[in-house]
Amino acid sequence: MTVFLKFLEDRRRSSLWWGLGIMAAVVFTLAFYPSVKGQDDLDQVLEDLPAGVQAVFGFEEGIPISSAPGYLQLRLFASVGIILLLILAVAAGASAVGGSEEDGSLELLLANPVTRRRVFFERYLAVAASVAAFSALMFAGVVTAGPAFDALEGVRIDGLAVACLGCGLIALLHGSVAFAAGAWTGRRSTALAVASAVAVAGYLAQGVLSAADVPEAVRFVSPWHWFLRDNMLAHGPNVASWLPALIASPVVAVAAWPRFRDRDLR
Repeated sequence: MTVFLKFLEDRRRSSLWWGLGIMAAVVFTLAFYPSVKGQDDLDQVLEDLPAGVQAVFGFEEGIPISSAPGYLQLRLFASVGIILLLILAVAAGASAVGGSEEDGSLELLLANPVTRRRVFFERYLAVAASVAAFSALMFAGVVTAGPAFDALEGVRIDGLAVACLGCGLIALLHGSVAFAAGAWTGRRSTALAVASAVAVAGYLAQGVLSAADVPEAVRFVSPWHWFLRDNMLAHGPNVASWLPALIASPVVAVAAWPRFRDRDLR
């Protein structure tokens, strides 16, 4: 069995629970849409909020929260969905190398005829595959349960698919930070701390920079801005919302390879 498949097999039980949790969160979110649909008062409340708060909620002028695209953007892609995927990705990334080294299982693995290179790259691919699978599951959940609550009215399916992709890629970017920090230090706790700090800093930067009305190039320093600046559910796919994360994720992970290759494992 390859290192890739063994890592996924070892996480099969937790993956089952994660899958059930994501599906439950999707259905729970969709079930609330009928109580919000057509509520103009809610739209007015959100429009009156400061620009920074609107930015972290993924609010876009002209797309009310009482519409399906506005509601799903705010409740699923700017909060519940992306947070769940991010936690999953960070936990998997921190455990892939740093967690295994910390609990001693990495030493046992490398006692077999496998190289550090295989362990490093195959485990990162396993983390990416896991995040991709759960992103696809979220898309399937919305498409399957959405019609029961009229939550796909006005939603472009191609935009929904790419929004789930972008959501997964933002999560994977932070998972890559955790993976790199774990490979660099050999500590799961450090990997979790570093990735969490990057996520919180980026989220806060999205709100602060939007409130400050700085140029677009400056706001681009926050990964959250890449994903939340356009409502793809209403407008359709936007390459700029997911391509930077797709490029940055493997670059961040691979940056730790020279350190992992050369240092003495604990």
